[in-house]
Amino acid sequence: MTLKIAITGHSNGIGKKLFEKLSANHKCIGFSRKNGFDISKDQNLIIKSLESSNVFINNAYNGQNQIELLNRVFDLWKDDNNKTIVNISSLSKYLLYKNPSQYSLNKSKLSVKAFELMFNNPRKCKIININPGPVNTEMSAHKDVKKLTTNECVDIIIWALKQPKHIEIGEIGFWRLP
Repeated sequence: MTLKIAITGHSNGIGKKLFEKLSANHKCIGFSRKNGFDISKDQNLIIKSLESSNVFINNAYNGQNQIELLNRVFDLWKDDNNKTIVNISSLSKYLLYKNPSQYSLNKSKLSVKAFELMFNNPRKCKIININPGPVNTEMSAHKDVKKLTTNECVDIIIWALKQPKHIEIGEIGFWRLP
């Protein structure tokens, strides 16, 4: 089945690799600053473009704007069992006590919001939280740890999307062993 997939942050890192791999078999639309979409300013345009999509991959990080976009897409899709929202979060959310960065805090808030939507709302759409450990991308601040490749992350995300309709993968956390 060919899906229509919308991906924010599709021009770098995990989003870029997702766009490349998923475009081989599905119709993909990407939203990034490089093609004129900023999730902090252009959410209305992004939302309008999602009307015919089946999958929304909430990948672009921009502080609280990623959470706001999750809320808006959920409101639009919650009554449709043919829709799936994939949030790209981070295992760094579990390290707030050790590394209280704004990034870790916002990724923690994103995951909490996704679980609130999953468990506190009647809904039909699927929500999947993806929590990779350090990934070898331009954004990676981890210099002294083994990093996942973007291909490894994308393979896991695609696996989660391929699960049967009656299976929801609420959260996946993964990292590279030393």
